[in-house]
Amino acid sequence: MFSTLKSYVKCAAAFYLITTGIAGCAPKAIPSVQLSRGGNTPVGAMNQFRQAITEGDVASAAGFYFMPEDLDGSCRTALAQSQIAQDQFFRSVETCFGHDAAVQLGARMSGFIEEPLREYTADDFRELSDPTTAVGRIGPGGTWQPLVRPPDGIWRIDEGGIGSEQLKEFAAFERARADVYRSLTVQVNEKQLRDLHEVKDPAVAALRALANLTPSPPPRSPVPPRIPAAILDKGRVQGAIGAYKKAFDSRDKAEITSFFYCEHDPNYKLAPANAERILAALRLKDAVDLKFKGVGESFVSDDTLLLTAPDLIWWCGVEQERGESAIGVFEDNSQVSFRKIDGVWKLDITPPKPTTPEELAEPMKKNSRKLDGITAGVSAGKYHDLSEVRKALETAELVAPEQPAANTQNAPGRQSAPTGVFQ
Repeated sequence: MFSTLKSYVKCAAAFYLITTGIAGCAPKAIPSVQLSRGGNTPVGAMNQFRQAITEGDVASAAGFYFMPEDLDGSCRTALAQSQIAQDQFFRSVETCFGHDAAVQLGARMSGFIEEPLREYTADDFRELSDPTTAVGRIGPGGTWQPLVRPPDGIWRIDEGGIGSEQLKEFAAFERARADVYRSLTVQVNEKQLRDLHEVKDPAVAALRALANLTPSPPPRSPVPPRIPAAILDKGRVQGAIGAYKKAFDSRDKAEITSFFYCEHDPNYKLAPANAERILAALRLKDAVDLKFKGVGESFVSDDTLLLTAPDLIWWCGVEQERGESAIGVFEDNSQVSFRKIDGVWKLDITPPKPTTPEELAEPMKKNSRKLDGITAGVSAGKYHDLSEVRKALETAELVAPEQPAANTQNAPGRQSAPTGVFQ
């Protein structure tokens, strides 16, 4: 469910991540959830949400979605019903065919079936500078989701950004999906489906039949939200990261390029090549989203590693800021370096010697051109499924540069961040 809705609320989620600390309009009243404990922390609230899903408690689960336009709660109820039905279907497959088989089925049907929600720990959540916003790995697939704490103090999954005019459409889609999961669960439990392949085929057919009901993403507002200048102040490391995130979302090549710093690059080759590499991956993401129903982000980030940690730099924590240098550290303890150049913070992508910037830039430019050719094939309908796109990437023999795209420094017990280049 989370991966399906992720594309619908992308604008709102991105806005929360850039605008940490911004006070928006006061949320409309929503039903309060009476919790005995834990709701005042992200981990406590999301574990109670998980418990509600596991127990099939629709009313309680629905209360953990923040949708201020959903005044009657029907859309939140539909979301909860869909999540519960998916969870129960996976568990039925797990009971009948074993955990490994259920996971294998989920992998084959990525985007349709995901593992049930798990028990969360504090490490799964990151509170932002605004005490009313956070992010957490709370989806079945461990994807990052924005969280918000309304005035009642209970943390909820932020599903804002869906306009009131679209709520009925979203609710109908989630109810239809829940019906499919329930029907398949009955067939599994009653032994009507005797092996994994019999589960897979009707499940794929039934769930893909919902494609015609899939709601369109909310239209972009003609007037973008106003972001206070302090949030995007490049004289602060977090401000520079916020400006990069904004440029990343808007595909602004000039602004993306300006975020990178490379020493000893008189011809200014590496920063533009690195920006074009990122944009080429994003163009493929957009094409895959359109062709294969919104799985582009996981495809370019998780499956093919066309985008990795340094490209998604807003997920790092800034440490060791001293004068004109700073270190960015990710959850796995990998790290990247920042430099303050003429009063502006940038990500240092200087390659270690003896590699020159041009030697790193040339493979990037070649790979970007190859990737754009594959993207054109996706848009033209050349590939029937994602496995064919992966095969095209393998056939293209993308050249891996000799050095990483982001300059890294290893502290004891820490590793370099993923390179962010084509693997």
